[in-house]
Amino acid sequence: QAGGSGRVPFDSCRENSVNRFASGVITLLVAELQRPSLRLVILRCLAVVTSHGGPTERRSVANKAGKAIVNLAAETDSNEPVFAWCITVLSHSSLADLFSASASHSVKKKGKGLDIDAAKLLDVMVRASKHRDEHIAGHAFHTVAILTETKAELVLKSQDAIQTLVGHLRSPDVIDRVNALRGFFLLFANNPPEPVTLDPQRLVHSASLAFKQNMHYKNEMEARGIETGVLFSILMSLRQSQSAFMKNVKDRDMLSLGKELYRLLMMSEWGIADGKWGDEHGRDVDIGLPYTSWFEALPHCIKALRNVNPQSEEATVLEIKYNIKHRRFSTAHEIAKNWIDTVNVKNTYCYYALSIQPENDSDGLMYAKKVTTAPLSFQYGSAHIIAKWQGLRTNPGGYLLHGLLHNAMDIALYLAMDVLGDPSKTNWDSKKQLEYGMALFQSMFADSQKYLDLAPPDDRLYRAVVAKHMCLFVAIKGPTHVSPDLKELKPFVSRLAVVDSISTDIWGPVVQTTARATWDIIKAKYTTAAAQFDPIFKQRANHGVHTHNDEHEQAVTPDGLESLVEDLCQKLDQPLLDTDEANWRTHLLSPRYDESSLILYTCSECGNPSAQTKKCGRCGGARYCDEKCQKAAWKQHRTVCKAGPLVVAQPRKEEGKD
Repeated sequence: QAGGSGRVPFDSCRENSVNRFASGVITLLVAELQRPSLRLVILRCLAVVTSHGGPTERRSVANKAGKAIVNLAAETDSNEPVFAWCITVLSHSSLADLFSASASHSVKKKGKGLDIDAAKLLDVMVRASKHRDEHIAGHAFHTVAILTETKAELVLKSQDAIQTLVGHLRSPDVIDRVNALRGFFLLFANNPPEPVTLDPQRLVHSASLAFKQNMHYKNEMEARGIETGVLFSILMSLRQSQSAFMKNVKDRDMLSLGKELYRLLMMSEWGIADGKWGDEHGRDVDIGLPYTSWFEALPHCIKALRNVNPQSEEATVLEIKYNIKHRRFSTAHEIAKNWIDTVNVKNTYCYYALSIQPENDSDGLMYAKKVTTAPLSFQYGSAHIIAKWQGLRTNPGGYLLHGLLHNAMDIALYLAMDVLGDPSKTNWDSKKQLEYGMALFQSMFADSQKYLDLAPPDDRLYRAVVAKHMCLFVAIKGPTHVSPDLKELKPFVSRLAVVDSISTDIWGPVVQTTARATWDIIKAKYTTAAAQFDPIFKQRANHGVHTHNDEHEQAVTPDGLESLVEDLCQKLDQPLLDTDEANWRTHLLSPRYDESSLILYTCSECGNPSAQTKKCGRCGGARYCDEKCQKAAWKQHRTVCKAGPLVVAQPRKEEGKD
């Protein structure tokens, strides 16, 4: 216990393990926080524990000291050294608990119970994110970003918190900008996606109105060619699909029907009409065919096609489609992978299937990127084309490329949100996690631009991709390339207005998807946020990295406490506890990001972002997903690679490993 002299018995810290310190002395330190003369050194001591200790120590500090420190920070001026140390301790100690917090107003964890007023914590961290010290502000902002996931409703109600997120899109640090965007995506994670159902009757009516009344649509399609539009391909495939089934009633030829359905499936995502034989009352009618529902004709078509050719590509594609329709994704993936591994490595539909609901997101992204980025000859139905962007606009199978690009964006987003948010899902060091997460965001940005270049304006997902691209543009490009008035994005804003007009007539009202809700906030608040935060970032840049420790060295503290704190630091630097916890979440606050590291996480052939790229075994410069990508790239790579035969790509060495 503290004696009358006001000295804290730090000798016990020397003699006991860090675990004993965390469990016993912390309670005493919290009680002594009420004494102004001891606050600074106690906070410094707790900062040492939370910085050098592992999850056990941090959780102990959060449980016993979190509430008191939040209250102290809330009552302290931002310019006071005590405030800075409060932020340091809070950011290091409470992140793990915040990440798995309950939905209650206070952040509580079952069991021992972290009890912090989440609203007060948010207010404190929002205030600290404007601190002149870059280190303190960084800790605070990352805590705000985490609260977007654990306390989304609370953050949405706070205009200051929203303004802080938008303001950090003006940060000169791309990590801050991406974390701000990730925060918004988390806030609106439960927003509905664009609808995926198709009502043929409504679509025909909408198409009639669009062709006659929507001048935007008329002008766009006259310039592109009406046959390149999604609406045209859907209507044509629906009509021809109905004709094919009517013909099947007469000739009962399942082989002919199978070939026609395969052709229509290559034309449109909805190439096989989802109808059935019935009377005017909707009751099923038996007309002597082995199926009633039109989709149930597929197994019979597949059988007929394979009777003629056991290696029928048409049968394989129809079988994949049939399993996807019935949501048997693992079966569809198995068929598709077997086909590209053993028969035709360039069947685009197989890659498309493998990117839908993949069991492993990294694999799904790899399959999507192999088609959307690699300059290879891929097969679209019965036609072979060179996958160069300028040659795809009139390709009847173009919806596969649009779908692959969209799937690549979605999967990359899922991976990025995980890898930047929950380090427990990997065994990587924090630097590698950060670099891989940034590579994924860069991949999304590139794919969204390609999608907008290729897809027709009546594509069902076009408006959602425009919004996502603008959000990524702001985060990736940053204040160097984005003005406070967003003038660089005006072409995209105009494009979105046109596409909204077209899509509303064809597909229905604007849907507040995650990206759309995020963009609406950015557009509304970006200019005012820039006016508030640009001076803050400029001031930090002008004064360099300011460390609050320098100020604190001048603080008056009881005799002997400084040396005891330093001794504690040395003790905690030893591998006493949690030596296997080097990747703990708060360590993500320290690594810096170098854009040149992108090459380490990007396949030189297909552009797939992956943390498991393998380097060329001869030159060590190029990196590939696998042997297929390396062999596909060899014709061009051989001109810059060291002379010699093709060597199978070797796994990239982990940093710090032989």
